[in-house]
Amino acid sequence: MSKLRSVNTAFWSDPFIEELDSDQKLLFLYLITNEKTNMLGIYEATLNKMSFETSIPKSKIEKAFTVFESKGKVKYVENFVVLINYMKHQKFNTNMKKSAIDTYNTLPNSMKNSKLSISKERVEEGFESLLNHFGMVRKVEVKVEAQDEEEIEEEIFLCSISDETELSNDFQKVAFSFWKLFKENLIDVGLTQTTTLDKARLSVWENDIRLSFEQDGRTKKEFQVIWHFLKKSDFWKKNIQSTSKLRKQFERLFIEAAKERKQNDPHYERKRKLYEKYHGTQ
Repeated sequence: MSKLRSVNTAFWSDPFIEELDSDQKLLFLYLITNEKTNMLGIYEATLNKMSFETSIPKSKIEKAFTVFESKGKVKYVENFVVLINYMKHQKFNTNMKKSAIDTYNTLPNSMKNSKLSISKERVEEGFESLLNHFGMVRKVEVKVEAQDEEEIEEEIFLCSISDETELSNDFQKVAFSFWKLFKENLIDVGLTQTTTLDKARLSVWENDIRLSFEQDGRTKKEFQVIWHFLKKSDFWKKNIQSTSKLRKQFERLFIEAAKERKQNDPHYERKRKLYEKYHGTQ
């Protein structure tokens, strides 16, 4: 049975897509539009089938998956394609949510969380658990309008938050902390209009921070080092104004921050070794 799949016209101008070669662009488009795609964004597909349907050699497909996974877009596990954050970009009605739950429940046990039981008996609760399991959206972002059963996304802007007590997890708190710092930095360099920052969405910034921790392996201590560095660096104050840019430049920022601390603190090496001795390198 054929299914309708829509592709946003902004697909080709996405920075991620722009950096891919022609085979990788075709493969990524294939992964999100082929007949096996489903409401969950997780489906079984062999490399042979992908190669046959796209005419891309298997070796290039394997290389492309390495690129996709490094960018946090797609994983290929046990012959299953996992489209990361796929559900986050879809609009679900009740039947679509049921379909996502059905698909999850038919996955092999190795692809599921053994502690998570999801049922269609309470669709909204089950679908929310599914979203939370994949770390895609907060509870407040999933709502249903009884009349047309369409999802409404409630935008939460960082400028509307007064303090950290309004936030529900550590990712949000880190995101909010950097948002406040970026705003203070702009004012410090003489820019009074912070319109772009005022339009920053909590869900987007939270996701950047979550990916930094879960996919990139960053730690709280590393974030703290960079936070203090950005507070003082005249150059980076003007050049880091979003969590996406922060994530992209994380390694460079940390190296420069460590270099500055080493130069300014004659006891830096001794303290670093003591810290690693009692707390480990992380």
